[in-house]
Amino acid sequence: MSEAGCTARAALSEAEAKHFNELEDAEHAVDTDPGLCELDTHGPEVRHVMMVQNQYDGETSTSWWLRWDDAGEREIKVEPYCDRPMEDPGQFCLLVAEHLGQCSYGTDDTHDDEDSEPFEEFVPLTEEELDQKLPGTDMSIREMIPDNAFEWMHNK
Repeated sequence: MSEAGCTARAALSEAEAKHFNELEDAEHAVDTDPGLCELDTHGPEVRHVMMVQNQYDGETSTSWWLRWDDAGEREIKVEPYCDRPMEDPGQFCLLVAEHLGQCSYGTDDTHDDEDSEPFEEFVPLTEEELDQKLPGTDMSIREMIPDNAFEWMHNK
């Protein structure tokens, strides 16, 4: 999402969160905390959208998205990720297909810290590092990586 992102929020119900946590091959924990719309700022004619859950069985990805409007109408459905062509073949967009505005790249190595050195070399994480829980969360790095990132890495 760009700096001028939509500020609309939505939350899953307890039953929805339970359902998406129990899906086979679910990639991350789902909770009932409100989440932001993942799109750039937009008008009321465009429904808000937020990723709910990814499933990846080693071959096939399924991405569940919540769409809602300001009147309270909402639906959760399977939709693909954005497939806009990227300049760098190693990049992929983390947003739903056919989204408005800019893409949100999965390999963005930019940062705000002007004093730090630029990224020089990619050092892949070990399987153990991918599965370690991040401090202050109940999620691992593996659970936070979008499912199509694993597809891209495995098909490379």
